[in-house]
Amino acid sequence: MSHSNTHTFSGLQDIYDAARPTYPAESLTKLKALINSGSAEIIDIGCGTGILTRQLQAAMPEANIQGCDINADMISKAKQSSSGIKFFENIAEDLPFDDDQFNLITVGQAVHWFDRPKFYPEMMRVLKKGGVLALIENNRSWQTDAFFAKYEDLLEAHSPNYSRHYRDTDYMAEMADAGFKDVTAHESIWQRVMSAAEFTDMSCSSSKMAAARKATDDAVLGELRKLIAEYVDADGKLAIDYVTKIIYGVV
Repeated sequence: MSHSNTHTFSGLQDIYDAARPTYPAESLTKLKALINSGSAEIIDIGCGTGILTRQLQAAMPEANIQGCDINADMISKAKQSSSGIKFFENIAEDLPFDDDQFNLITVGQAVHWFDRPKFYPEMMRVLKKGGVLALIENNRSWQTDAFFAKYEDLLEAHSPNYSRHYRDTDYMAEMADAGFKDVTAHESIWQRVMSAAEFTDMSCSSSKMAAARKATDDAVLGELRKLIAEYVDADGKLAIDYVTKIIYGVV
C-alpha cells in the first residue's frame, strides 16, 4: 500500500474486524494446496485486522505465518485478535526481508491499493524459487443482482472518486507481464446471509462508505437503510452471493 493510503482505514478497525466476511473453506483448501511443505513460510500483505491471516493459521498450523499492513490501527487490532502470528507495520512495496524468504504470499482484498509496478518485483524478490503469490478477492456481483447494482449507484453518487469498476483490473495479465509463471484463477461461489444491521456494519467498515458518510454528514446512511429495507426477505435478511477469486502465479 502506498504511503498516500496510510490512514485510509484509521478508526475503522473494530467494525472492520467484526463485520467483514471471512473466506470460504474451499479457498483456504486451495491456498494450502499451493505449497508443498507444512512448515512453509507465509506472509499476508495488506492483512488489515488479520481476518485472512488467522484463517491461514488455522488451515496450516505448522506454517510460520506473518502479517503486515501500513495502517497502525489495523495492525493493533490484528495483534489483539490473534496469537502466534507476528504482525508489523510496513508498506507492501519494500519489505524488510532478504531475498528468497517465503513459500507463499497472500493479499486479501488489498492489491488495488498497492503501487503494483513496484509491488510485483518485490514479491518476486522475497519469494523462494517455486514460491507463490496469491491475490484473493471477495466480490459481489452487481451485474446480476438488482440490490447490489443500486448499492453501487449509491456509493458512486456519494463517495468522491469512487467507481464500481475498480474491480476490473486484469491482475492475471499484470502478474504474467511481471514474470510470474503459470498464472491461474480459481473461483469459489458461496452465500452469506446477513441482517440489515450486519450489512450496514459491513458497509460502514469500507473506506468508500466512510468517504460517503463524510461527504454527506452521514445522510447516506439513511439512503442505505432505505435501500436495504426494499430488499430484505420476510425474516429481515439479505442473502449475499459472493465469488471468491484467487489469482496466483509461481516464481
